[in-house]
Amino acid sequence: MAMHTSVSTLSRNIAKLEHAVGQTLIKRDGKVLTLTVAGNELLQTASEMSALWSDLKYRLAADKLVAGQVRLYCSVTAAYSLVSQALQLLNSEQPNVEVLIETGDAARAIEKLQSNEADFAIAPLAASQPDGIVARELINTDLAFVIAQGRAPESLRLVDALAQDLQFIVPERGLVRERFVAWSQQSGIEPSIYAKVAGHEAIASMASLGIGIGIVPRLVLDNSPMKAKLVELNTMVAPRPITVGLCAREKGLVDQAVAACWQSLATINIK
Repeated sequence: MAMHTSVSTLSRNIAKLEHAVGQTLIKRDGKVLTLTVAGNELLQTASEMSALWSDLKYRLAADKLVAGQVRLYCSVTAAYSLVSQALQLLNSEQPNVEVLIETGDAARAIEKLQSNEADFAIAPLAASQPDGIVARELINTDLAFVIAQGRAPESLRLVDALAQDLQFIVPERGLVRERFVAWSQQSGIEPSIYAKVAGHEAIASMASLGIGIGIVPRLVLDNSPMKAKLVELNTMVAPRPITVGLCAREKGLVDQAVAACWQSLATINIK
């Protein structure tokens, strides 16, 4: 994260803060810096105080539109297939709120919320959410097995592709990985894994090279620039679909900008 200050200035500020608190806040191990227990507690308290300050400023200027920043984490696919509608809605209803977007592996979305690195996240939804996380469903999507056109069997059957000794390219973790494991067990297949990959978009790209069979959400396949190079394989038993939703930290909703955006996005209609 950019701090927009010099290392020496930052070190002095940390030293002053540690002196004021009377505790070591950062553990230094060579070039690696990690927060101590006291540092984590101070970070949590500072975050809550910042949210309360934002709330106070809002109440003192209740006649004005909500202003501020909110941070959204999502996959690349979600950024251009789902987020555009959300941004249009927020631009209309919350014009003074700036939305900062970070893209990455969808499997990390909930972690980003829990570590307070994001205010909102678009993520595959498990049957129940972790404590402190609230969610709204956006869209359901099937899971598809894909292969490069030049490697697809004439029958377009997954079982025939496996007969060619092709291996699977799967997510390294997350809900889609869990669906793949459950599907394998239900189908009686002991899958041979070529690669475990972070990010569904990367799986589609690797599959398009002809080096294996990928499993991706159909939402990813339909929006992938690799779609024309891929063929979907048919299966006797389909993996369970997933639901993609908008998530937030419950504690984060005390911030007026976050709360206002959450309220506005309650009306979003993904088609």
